[in-house]
Amino acid sequence: MTIRASYIPSEIYGVLRPEYRVDGDKWWRSYSREEEAKAREAELDGESEQG
Repeated sequence: MTIRASYIPSEIYGVLRPEYRVDGDKWWRSYSREEEAKAREAELDGESEQG
């Protein structure tokens, strides 16, 4: 699976902040830290190996 990083403006100051999405995850799920995205990627990889 792949982790895609993008930058979106914050709601308060308009400063760009990172957003990470994992391919194969739900379309609406995003993570603000790369570590969270990597943990989710490992979780999804484990599910695909079991199923």
